[in-house]
Amino acid sequence: MDKFDFIFNEVRKFNNNILIDGSFGNADFVYLLKRYPKLSLYLDGFRSIPFGRRTKVSFAYKNIDVRYEDIFVCNTIAEMENVFIYNLKKYNTRIAYVLPNQSLMQQFTNRIQDGNIAAQHPFFKGFSTINGGVIHFAGVAYFYIDIQYHVSPAELRNMERVVDPEVNRVAQMLFDPLMPKEAKVLLAHNYLCYIATYDPAYLNKSITFNPWSHSAYGALIKHECVCHGFSEAFKRILNRGGVTCEIITGTVKATNQQHAWNIVKIDDEYYHVDVTFDDQSEILFTYFMKTDEEMRRDRTWNESAYPPCKGRKNIMMIARSYINLNKSKLLLRGVKIPILKTL
Repeated sequence: MDKFDFIFNEVRKFNNNILIDGSFGNADFVYLLKRYPKLSLYLDGFRSIPFGRRTKVSFAYKNIDVRYEDIFVCNTIAEMENVFIYNLKKYNTRIAYVLPNQSLMQQFTNRIQDGNIAAQHPFFKGFSTINGGVIHFAGVAYFYIDIQYHVSPAELRNMERVVDPEVNRVAQMLFDPLMPKEAKVLLAHNYLCYIATYDPAYLNKSITFNPWSHSAYGALIKHECVCHGFSEAFKRILNRGGVTCEIITGTVKATNQQHAWNIVKIDDEYYHVDVTFDDQSEILFTYFMKTDEEMRRDRTWNESAYPPCKGRKNIMMIARSYINLNKSKLLLRGVKIPILKTL
């Protein structure tokens, strides 16, 4: 351990007086920040005093309420966005960035505010605080942002603790290791159509923001949700069953309203699935495993942001064949008759 490693460990403890062997000057301070860039969020200058054959270094600290684990070093907008989405998924309320320059933060905040982050993460409400500064001589900028949610992070985490075991239970009931992916997609689609309905508060144009409606918790536990709840639950059930499934956001042409649905991958082909619109008085397949061409009739979305959906497999035929051969086994596992519906 050299003196910089030693200083780093002491700074992590926010010690004000650190005794080191040798000297410590401006060049050492710059080197310390370059070697440990996260410290730029904490260190606000220093003073060094000879102390016999040693040196006593006193640091001035700032932002000591920001956890070291919440600081991320990023060099591009894409890296910043990945960090941001990672923290949103954990419902964290503060993220700190160390960047090569100040303009990167402005570009990033503009991108978040102008983009579709809120559409993909409906609990994200916005930024409440953006603080930071620049250490020009070290070539770094530092910022921390405080995030607001429509529902408290504590409540969101409580919902998550209930949802994850339920996703496991549903996947174990619906799927088995030898089941083709086509059958898994159909059963997950039918299961959500069977157990969940569109939240009546939203159908009645209520202004109430039900805390569960935009989440898998709403679909799987409360059995009431909106499109985000359907698409999040569908994604999680299929992912647990080994099927690649992502959420896509766009607009319904007839109403010009934002909407979320899913893209599913079978082998090397992609398909659209919209559980929300197929959840009617009976289970429909109007939006089950559709191509881009079919979805363009009444949807718009940023097509460059998602893989093209051009699948040509007869998904229904493959799923129906498996279900007909294994109906008794599925019923014994607790799968209800309506969930086995096919065309």
